[in-house]
Amino acid sequence: MVLNSLSVRLWLLVLATVLPMLAMSVLDHRRAHQAARQALRDEIRAVYLAVQTREAQALDEVRTALRLMARANDLQERDPLACSGLAARLLLTFDRFNNLGAVLPDGMVFCSGRPLPPGSPSVSVVDRQWYVEALAANDLTRAEVVIGRISGQPGLVFGYPVRRPDGQLHVLLFAALQREWFAAMQDTLRLPEGWRVTVVDAQGVPLTDAAPARERQPLPLWSRLQPLAGRAPDESEDAFHELRDAQGRRLVGLLPLRFAHQPLYVVLEAPLERTLSAIDDTLLRRLALLAVLVVGVVALARLQVHRLVERWLARLQTAVADVAAGRRDVVLTPRSPLVEFAAVETGLERMVQALGRSESELRLLQTAIEQSPQSVVITDAAANIVYVNRAFERISGYPAHELLGRNPRLLNRGRTPRSTYTEMWATLTSGQCWSGVFHNTRRDGTPYDEEVTIAPVRDANGTVTHYVGIKVDVTERLKAQQRVHELSYYDQLTGLPNRALLLDRLRQSVLSLRRHGGSGALLLVDIDRFKHINDVLGHDAGDAVLREMAQRLQQAVRHEDTVARLGDDAFAVVLSDLSDHPALAAAHAERLAHKLQAEMLRPFAPPGAPQPYYATVSIGLTVFSGAEVTPESLLKQAEVALFRVKEEGRNGLRFYHDSMQEAVRERVAIEQGLREALVHERFRLHLQPQADATGRIVGAEVLLRWLRDDGQLVAPGVFIDIAEETGLIVPIGRWVLRQACELLARWDSMPRAGTPQSPLALSVNVSSRQFRQPDFVDDVLAIVRASGADPRRLVLEVTESVFLGDLDDSARRLQALRAHGIQISLDDFGTGYSSLSYLRSLQVDEVKIDQSFVRSMLHDRGSDAIVRAVIALSNTLGLRTVAEGVETPQQRDYLLEQGCRVLQGYLIGRPTPCEQWASALPPPASGAEPG
Repeated sequence: MVLNSLSVRLWLLVLATVLPMLAMSVLDHRRAHQAARQALRDEIRAVYLAVQTREAQALDEVRTALRLMARANDLQERDPLACSGLAARLLLTFDRFNNLGAVLPDGMVFCSGRPLPPGSPSVSVVDRQWYVEALAANDLTRAEVVIGRISGQPGLVFGYPVRRPDGQLHVLLFAALQREWFAAMQDTLRLPEGWRVTVVDAQGVPLTDAAPARERQPLPLWSRLQPLAGRAPDESEDAFHELRDAQGRRLVGLLPLRFAHQPLYVVLEAPLERTLSAIDDTLLRRLALLAVLVVGVVALARLQVHRLVERWLARLQTAVADVAAGRRDVVLTPRSPLVEFAAVETGLERMVQALGRSESELRLLQTAIEQSPQSVVITDAAANIVYVNRAFERISGYPAHELLGRNPRLLNRGRTPRSTYTEMWATLTSGQCWSGVFHNTRRDGTPYDEEVTIAPVRDANGTVTHYVGIKVDVTERLKAQQRVHELSYYDQLTGLPNRALLLDRLRQSVLSLRRHGGSGALLLVDIDRFKHINDVLGHDAGDAVLREMAQRLQQAVRHEDTVARLGDDAFAVVLSDLSDHPALAAAHAERLAHKLQAEMLRPFAPPGAPQPYYATVSIGLTVFSGAEVTPESLLKQAEVALFRVKEEGRNGLRFYHDSMQEAVRERVAIEQGLREALVHERFRLHLQPQADATGRIVGAEVLLRWLRDDGQLVAPGVFIDIAEETGLIVPIGRWVLRQACELLARWDSMPRAGTPQSPLALSVNVSSRQFRQPDFVDDVLAIVRASGADPRRLVLEVTESVFLGDLDDSARRLQALRAHGIQISLDDFGTGYSSLSYLRSLQVDEVKIDQSFVRSMLHDRGSDAIVRAVIALSNTLGLRTVAEGVETPQQRDYLLEQGCRVLQGYLIGRPTPCEQWASALPPPASGAEPG
């Protein structure tokens, strides 16, 4: 464009410099015009003030003449001749009046300074405006411009009322002011040359015009002034009008006179041409001087521009073209003598160097983006793709040419929720960065997940032009997080919610009931004797049973209910939205519990099992509402109810009530007491003697007692089961074994503890849980060696439960103990269903007949048959037989008769503290009463 030329811009610069000067000159010229006009207006107003002064003087003169006439005695008597003489004399004094006289109240003239016209004996003025106004006035009236009926001359007539003391009108005086008074006004004002003053009426006719009324004409300029006549106040700018005619420019003022009824105006004309012409000449001289100055400055500037600027610009254009062509070694020589241009040259060279560095950094950045393992995508403001890097192509499967110009949503095939995009655009349109996860689909249809950060790119005006997205493939990470979530909240074997998720569901259920009302129920379902499945059939079979158990529970409940696995063989069911009535809610829960028990009647078929497996379940229930209750307390209540079912023999159901909690508290107290007893060794050993057929003491069974803080001894029947369930039986059993071995070692020095030919033995009970410890055999042997006891005098009593599961492993453990001289006793023989087969498979030294058979053998055929069979089988196998619970001589004699070798019971001796054993060995008993 032409405007982009330096020369044009220089001319524009000159114009920009000259135009303000020109504008100032024109403005000064205009202001001078305005000032001249304003000064002339002020002069006209001053003349008008002088006219008003003359007007006031005329009024004073009229008022003076009429007052003199009013005070004359001749007027009081209404004497026409005397009054007329007085008026005539006054006319001689006041020569500006056409006439002076008096009028009666009825409007008839009875006195006049000038004689009445011939043939007119009387003159009436009732139609005059001044007469009408004077009737009601008390002072001089306004003038009325009329032609006198007595003088026959035009003039200004004033009225003046004269009243009696009572206020009644006496006469009316009048005075007629000559119109020549207006003509003489210009001479008396001494106006400057060219000024003119004229008094006109409402039609613009000068009052000084002596022509007949029909022939009088308004002022020539009245047509221009007439619009001002009705609205021209004394000080208004509208009262002035500027005229231009053959006489030049004039300023005319139209100002009112106030002493007449009719509108009268003073027209003041003042010449303006000479003043404005002088101002115009001054403007022309200024413009000529400004033109000469501009031409000189432009010529000089053009010379300097060509020499210093245009040549330099040519070199600069060449250098810029070289830079655009890719050169980065551009140097501008020779240097410009102008400091500013030299700075531009230096700046350009530095810019070229910086450009080179920036290009290197840009190439590095581009290479980094292209080789980045993270996807990079750039879109325009309309979300159309303009760039993708190689990682984006590799991860999405789309080549770049298929992506350019398209929207990134082509990767979304419905897997990403619409709310994600709504949130994204809401964030981006607010000018902030957005981060989130897209669930996209590759070109080949495989799904993948990306963690995306999108940032808006703005131009210098703050307008968003592009969006940059950085994407990271987080498919595997999300899978790992999902796996962690499942591990945290779901059971891996059954896929059911675990304890943590169950507590959360319980908490949500309680909150929902609190808001909406109703009841809920929690059921704890425990498979009875599930450990037997693992021990006999193996853990794979047990896992299969648990999985099928989970399926059956889920099928039995509603979709909105929750089934969870708490661990091992324990499951939980949360029922929601039950009846508001607790009894109805409990009935619903009970029906479901019976339904679950019925489901268990169907056999399980775990893999590897030789035959179907039948199971029963124990169920503890608690019903809850929206009251203040914690999920943990609900779970505890259900556990208490479940514990009660197990205490009562399993395969049943129980609702929780407060009395159960007391039993749980007692159980917890026992558990805590056992733990403290282990730490402080508050257990005590009692020994119950065993005798042979001759009554000689051959050994004793170690019986455990717990010494409570209050000093009372607690029998094992109170705490052994709890110790077994909690695992405390293992450290307690180890402590008992250590104490028994130390006792055996001390007996070696006691003469009554036996003879070398027949040493006393100690029998120590070993629980199945202790027996199954991996280091059980090593632990026993270590204790025996540390105590120095003779292992041949130690008898370990085990029950048939230790053989459930891995029979071969149990046999190996027993064989390892017997190899070191330790004897093995099979305790409570006859109470299980497979003990006879164990006798054939295992090598034991002793069989103990359970006291339940001994006590009833004399009156129960079944018990008698079992006792005789056990004794006979043991004797056949060469095993020692010990009968427990022998309390009467009849029982003793019958057992000995059947071939039993060793007897134990109250008949033989009561349990005695081990500290008293050495000094108080009981003699062979012959008839002790049971205790």
